[in-house]
Amino acid sequence: MSNIVWLSSKEATELLGISKATFHENRKNGKYISRLIEGNGGKQYEIYLQSLGPTAVSKYYDLFMINKPIEQAISELKKISISSLEEAREHVLISLNAITKIAELKSLIRSNSNE
Repeated sequence: MSNIVWLSSKEATELLGISKATFHENRKNGKYISRLIEGNGGKQYEIYLQSLGPTAVSKYYDLFMINKPIEQAISELKKISISSLEEAREHVLISLNAITKIAELKSLIRSNSNE
């Protein structure tokens, strides 16, 4: 994937499953690629997702990217009033197609993360 993803320190610690103190110690020691930005509360660090390692990258896409479209699709389906069996069938096929594409994307992301 060519998208550059920067995370907050909080997001990075959640992905890695480590404390803030451990995370910042690792950051100071150069374990992660980070940058200092101006945020709402002053200066904050952002961390380059890819520098967290393949396990964290995979977890990021599982938690934040892959599940989000599924949840949005379900939410949209709940809003639709279906007036016929044929209309229901069409919505199900569209949803299944979207879920299949998401699963393919998830597989591609995992294989790219492991390279």
